[in-house]
Amino acid sequence: MASSYVVFSAECWPVFLEGLGELPLRWLGRISYYVPCATQAVSKVVGYGIILGSFGYKVPQIVAVISRKSADGLSVAAMELDVLVFLTSLGYSLRQELPFSAFGEQAVVLAQNVVLLILAKHFSGGGGGVDARLLGGLVVFVLACVAIATIPVVAVLPLVSVAASVASRVPQIYQNQTHRTTGVLSSATVLLNVLGALARVFTTLNEAKYDPIMLASYTTSFLLSAILLLQLLAFRHNNSDAHHPATTTTTATATKKTDKKSD
Repeated sequence: MASSYVVFSAECWPVFLEGLGELPLRWLGRISYYVPCATQAVSKVVGYGIILGSFGYKVPQIVAVISRKSADGLSVAAMELDVLVFLTSLGYSLRQELPFSAFGEQAVVLAQNVVLLILAKHFSGGGGGVDARLLGGLVVFVLACVAIATIPVVAVLPLVSVAASVASRVPQIYQNQTHRTTGVLSSATVLLNVLGALARVFTTLNEAKYDPIMLASYTTSFLLSAILLLQLLAFRHNNSDAHHPATTTTTATATKKTDKKSD
């Protein structure tokens, strides 16, 4: 019976077994009876899929920064706020005792955001980088505070998360629009963020009891990430030029030499 708590709830496990005995024709005649549990099972599978996929979520971006030894195009302020977003969301989910399948990726992505922030600070010459021990200690401290916080205080956390989510994306969007390039911003990471936020809207509706603030958080994340994805598509030619400054410089130098010879 232990397996019944992986994808099916205790209430839906007997329904699932009953449905197996009625496949295929009799099941179709009682589809309205089976749909709620089927939706719940799909939501669980999607949730665990998101958690599994989250292990590679920020990896393309981290690899891009390390390989180019540059954080050009990335907003450090946005990444700092991103850490706050996932920190508050994780604290809220733990305090509300939500199913792990509804929020597990928050811990994984939080760790990746911390690594990315440290790398960005290092390669951007931000004063020697971030003290990893200090940052890790801050994360533990905030989560500990959440664990002992009163319910009214915990209720404010998602509001902070929504505000931080907006604040973390807007500087990046503004920077992209101003420079007409997205720099080393990873298209794979942004696409995964769009798909992940959309999937989380579905799982929140099914597993988090229609939590309105969580829905607002994931919907906001989806919309802002979609804007970033559109910028990646719109500025893709500018990005290729920005990634090859040496070629541009060489071309300019050759043009000047040709002009001198013509004179």
